[in-house]
Amino acid sequence: MTSENEFHIFPVAGWNIGTLPEIDAIFIQIAFLTSPLQTMGQADPGRRYAFQREQLHELQRSISSALLKLENAGYQPPQGPLQ
Repeated sequence: MTSENEFHIFPVAGWNIGTLPEIDAIFIQIAFLTSPLQTMGQADPGRRYAFQREQLHELQRSISSALLKLENAGYQPPQGPLQ
């Protein structure tokens, strides 16, 4: 069982973003690595997720807030192995 503070990390290998004007949305597809042995070329392409306009604004605010926290915290090396 995984504790609340432990979770798996899937490093991002790239992304694809496109518009869906017919539904006033965009899609985001994030490629990711599922194993430390994978190369970038072997990344899982991920799924395409559609976001409506208001969801995009909320996502933008959330990412900006998290980035600000990260920048203010400074880098702190991990205390144990990443899972």
